Formats: sequence, structure tokens, C-alpha cells
Amino acid sequence: MTFFKIALPLILLMPLTSQDTRIVTGIVTNQEGRSLAGAVVQMINMDSQQVWSNVTKSDGTYRFAAVEFAQGYQLQAKYQNYSGNIRHLSRYDWRPSAVINLRVDIDRWSKHR
Repeated sequence: MTFFKIALPLILLMPLTSQDTRIVTGIVTNQEGRSLAGAVVQMINMDSQQVWSNVTKSDGTYRFAAVEFAQGYQLQAKYQNYSGNIRHLSRYDWRPSAVINLRVDIDRWSKHR
């Protein structure tokens, strides 16, 4: 009976998925809400500092597959010479499919980029 008193709470703390990885998707837009095709999205593993890169499609979307649950990540988009906001995906976030939208503010009037 002691086994069930210990094992049941541990089972309830486990994620509701049997997979070790998830999918991370999103869209990259500018400050006006327009999608940015050809933006580079970088995802950095906060533990190992390993970097993955992806280029947005014509509709501004990106996708990373097989992203480990047990790791924390930082995501940022870059478009031309502009860097966007930094977003985080926590190791404690157990969504099997995380949507993280990114924004890059572009100064169209600046002559120096």
C-alpha cells in the first residue's frame, strides 16, 4: 500500500504526453502586423547554448520539430539587419505544440541599418 501512496503522486506530476519532444511554431511580423517572409528565427538551448535556425515561409511562419521538453529555449527573429523581441520557452511548459509569435520592428526611414 505504501508503494501506491508514493507512486500515484509521482505519476500525476508526469506530463500528459508520452513523447519527449514537441513542435514549436509561430509567425514573424513587423510592428504593423505584416508577416515577414525570409526572416531568420534562431532558437537557443539555454543549457547547451546550441543554436537552431529556420527561415520563415512566404506567410511568415516557421516551425521547429523534435524540441525537447526538458530544456529551456530562447527564440528571436532577425530580418535584414533588424533583431526582434526575445521570447522564452520554459522547460516547465509541457504543451505538446507551443506557438511562439515573434515581432521585428523595422525602421523604414532610417538610412543606416
